[in-house]
Amino acid sequence: MSPAALARCRRRRARFNHFLAILGLIVDEHSLHDFTLKFLHLKRKFYPGSRLGNGLNPRDFLDWILPEVKGADVRRQASEASKRQRRFATRFLAELLALVEESGCKLVGRVWVKGVGVPFNGTAVYTSSIQRLCTYFQSYLSHSTESGLLGRHFCLALGAGIGSSGA
Repeated sequence: MSPAALARCRRRRARFNHFLAILGLIVDEHSLHDFTLKFLHLKRKFYPGSRLGNGLNPRDFLDWILPEVKGADVRRQASEASKRQRRFATRFLAELLALVEESGCKLVGRVWVKGVGVPFNGTAVYTSSIQRLCTYFQSYLSHSTESGLLGRHFCLALGAGIGSSGA
C-alpha cells in the first residue's frame, strides 16, 4: 500500500466512533474439557512464541493456559497494512469462532458506542456490563436447570479468575 493510500485509510479511520464490546462465553460442562484442549492447541498454533509472565516459553502443554492473546493485538494485526498480518488475524478469529460454534458455546454480550466528543466513563460501563452478563448467565442457568461457574476476564485466555455463580 502506498504512503498516500495509507494516510487516506488513517484519516477515514479517525472519523469512526470507538466502541467497546464485552462478551461472555457460556461453555457446557460436558464440552469444557475438549474446548479447553482445542483452544490451547489453537493458541500454540497461532502464537507459538508466546511467553509466560516470567518471560519463559511454556514448557508443558497446560502452561499454554497462562499467556494471554490480547484482543488489542489481534485487532492491530487485522488492521495492519500487511496482507499477511490481516490474513493471520482473520484465520485465527475464524478458527476461534469455529471452535466456539462446534463446541455448542453460547455468546452473550454488550456493545457500547462512544459518541464523538462525548465523555465516556469506562469503569461504570465495564461494571454495568459485567453485572448484565452475570444476569444473562443466571437466566441461562435457571432456564437450563444446570449449575455453573462464571469465569471473569476471558480475554482469549481461559482460566483467569474463576469465581462462582450457582443456580
